[in-house]
Amino acid sequence: MGNDIWGRSHRKQDFILPLFSTPVYRSGETWNFSKEELEFLDKVENKGENKGMLAPYNDNCNMSSHDGYILLNDVFQDPPDGLRNFVMQQINFYAYEILGVDKEQYFYLTQSWLNVNKKGSSHRIHSHANSLISGILYVSGESCPTVFVNDNVSVFGKQVWVKTSENNIYNSSGWEMENQNGTIVLFPSRMQHFVRPNQSDTIRRTISFNSWIGNKMGNQEDKTEVLFR
Repeated sequence: MGNDIWGRSHRKQDFILPLFSTPVYRSGETWNFSKEELEFLDKVENKGENKGMLAPYNDNCNMSSHDGYILLNDVFQDPPDGLRNFVMQQINFYAYEILGVDKEQYFYLTQSWLNVNKKGSSHRIHSHANSLISGILYVSGESCPTVFVNDNVSVFGKQVWVKTSENNIYNSSGWEMENQNGTIVLFPSRMQHFVRPNQSDTIRRTISFNSWIGNKMGNQEDKTEVLFR
């Protein structure tokens, strides 16, 4: 095959190999929102239902902005240090340094939108279609984690439940990623996740976004190549 997809282990001593794991990345760097950026997001939120924010899917669910390209607004694009550029820096680090994507292929943002969770509201379990890498930028709010769901339920699969002495990344059916304002969390878009009801009086705000790949996918030798025009 033109593209070797098989990994190999050569170590002989005992060790743990997190084989075929799904890496979720949280940025070490944080974004300090400017007064102008926060005022812009306030305006989006306060335009009212069916103008600025979409109505929730059902009772006690979060609201999201009508604007599905919110990071294209001028307030987020001041080069070279704007928020949009910061988001792309994190995506590129995740793609190239963690996932090992060949730099011949580049990533770009597709849609991005504001989410608002008032007290008592949650976010239903979901994944992001038509996207490769998705992300969450935490804007404001107190403790109200994003919960990622293990599709296999446990290491033993969907049909087997074994009692464990403690939860860890190998045996858990879900994992909470605590929201920390200014940080970005990135993950493969196929990963299911949700947000439990916000118990705080402080509104939880996030900017979610999707991305896609440019140039090409696959390779000619394996007859998997797709050229984007």
